Amino acid sequence: MMTNDSNKSYVDYLDINLIYSLIKDNFKLFFIVGSLAFVISVLYSLTLNNIYRSEAILQINNQSQNQASSISSLSGFARGLGLNLSQTADRASYALETMKSKDFFEELYKDDQFLINVFASQEYSHGEEKLYLDKDIYDKGWKSNPASITGTMKPSLLDAHQKFLTNNFSVSRNGETGFITISMKHISPLVARDTLDDLIKQVNQFVMDKEIKETKKSIKFLQDQIAGLNNSDVKRAVSQVLQQQIQLLMISEVTDEYILKIIDSPYVPEIKFEPSRTRIVITFSIFVELILFIFLMIKELNKQRRFEF
Repeated sequence: MMTNDSNKSYVDYLDINLIYSLIKDNFKLFFIVGSLAFVISVLYSLTLNNIYRSEAILQINNQSQNQASSISSLSGFARGLGLNLSQTADRASYALETMKSKDFFEELYKDDQFLINVFASQEYSHGEEKLYLDKDIYDKGWKSNPASITGTMKPSLLDAHQKFLTNNFSVSRNGETGFITISMKHISPLVARDTLDDLIKQVNQFVMDKEIKETKKSIKFLQDQIAGLNNSDVKRAVSQVLQQQIQLLMISEVTDEYILKIIDSPYVPEIKFEPSRTRIVITFSIFVELILFIFLMIKELNKQRRFEF
């Protein structure tokens, strides 16, 4: 923009010659600052632990759902008795939300070793295949922390749940195939694999226990109803519902993969997932140089404007 004021004028835009002369005149400063930024970013990146990610691909086990769908013709009659015999229609979404739920995480939270591995780890030695703990957090017991809800460095249920979903665990579903991918990140590749493997088992057990409990309640209710029925047609219908519920219970108790079937098992990752140290160094160095350039440019433009006026 051109500004006129009687005897003086100045151009309010960047001149390529100005940029060139600014870099040329301050080349030594740019080199020193850039070198310092490079060294600092390298040292910082070396302090970061390598993070490994183990993954597993799962498929929904529809065996129990198929069995439940076989009594759909009796579902209306069962609802008249106060029972809901139909399982969740979208078992995949049900499994995903269960894995992310606080109710399920509470089962993991009860295992102190799980909390120690995830929230008290400090370093992993590949040579020894050993996980070293942060002694400021855990040393033969959780360190005291009066400011914490738990009174120790052990995270609360809600805090641990949020950090676990944010920093360690992720789950997604392929919309085309329906397959579910779950992953676990940790500084130890062994812990990442073992935690994921245990989580799959616990999800299956958690859902199975919950649905078996509901099925047993239904069976007991139906047995009580049969004992007090006189109408043969109604009694026969209730008996059919009871028989299907017993079959569903039998199927539930003979399978380990109750809701999640493993397609690709969790593995021990060999290559780190993050951090990208090269990206950290390049990004930080460029950012520092850019800040320096902007500072010098503003300083030079202000200097020229004061001279013009």
